[in-house]
Amino acid sequence: MTTLNCFHCGEPADGEPPITLELQGQQRHFCCQGCKAVCQTIHQEGLTGFYEFRTEPAVTPRELTRSELDRIRELDHPLVQQAFVAPVKAGQEAQLLIGGITCAACIWLLENHMKQQPGVQSFTVNHTTQRARLVWASDKARLSDLLIAIHELGYTARPYQADEAEQALKAEHRSMLIRLAVAGIGSFQSMMLAFPLYFELVSDLSTDFVDFFRWFSLLVATPVVFYSARPFFTNARRDLLSRHLTMDVPVAIAIGLAYSASAWVTVVGGDEVYFESVCMFTFFLLLGRYI
Repeated sequence: MTTLNCFHCGEPADGEPPITLELQGQQRHFCCQGCKAVCQTIHQEGLTGFYEFRTEPAVTPRELTRSELDRIRELDHPLVQQAFVAPVKAGQEAQLLIGGITCAACIWLLENHMKQQPGVQSFTVNHTTQRARLVWASDKARLSDLLIAIHELGYTARPYQADEAEQALKAEHRSMLIRLAVAGIGSFQSMMLAFPLYFELVSDLSTDFVDFFRWFSLLVATPVVFYSARPFFTNARRDLLSRHLTMDVPVAIAIGLAYSASAWVTVVGGDEVYFESVCMFTFFLLLGRYI
């Protein structure tokens, strides 16, 4: 049975009854009503080019809760806006932090969608920082309505606060450092264990010692694969679901196959294991992304 994926976000669309929508003469399947509603909005605004140009799947949208709506409405209060809204010649200006952006097509979609909203004078998004600059006429639109318009596409928007952004950046930086450290320690340890095999010293070691080195190497490589290399597998799964291949796919396949084959040889028996290659490959890839 062929598995259908959501046309919008790439997740499995196997619900019963099926959620479908006819677009440009083709029947499209969706995983939820939220994705269908977003797709309808994109189609009605003439922005279907988003689906042609995107290189990553869109995030799965979710409905705002009552408490979330109340918090957004509170942003209309003048006293609250003093913290992040500044008057400009064209109206009011606010810096926003946008969540859910996966590729450049998301920015194109957001900017063109917001330009169609009443009162919006300007809306630009920085892909690197995912910060948006919104200029709007406060006598024609409320800020909360414009934020809700962003949520209608499945993205999130909240006032940008330097302290909060700095904390998020530090948390991401810390997480990457930990992954890099685990991979680095794993590479060092696995290389030490592989040293006798590199210099053909196996004949001088008993079978028990060789098995011990392999099992210990498996123990060392496991956190490297399942923790340090997790971003590669996460990105590869997302790319496969959206049928847009990036370098994360072959990287994840290489790491997964080398680790699995080495684990199989360790358990069943065989000639070669590649735990040190897995660890070093992961380490240098993470190092390249970090710097």
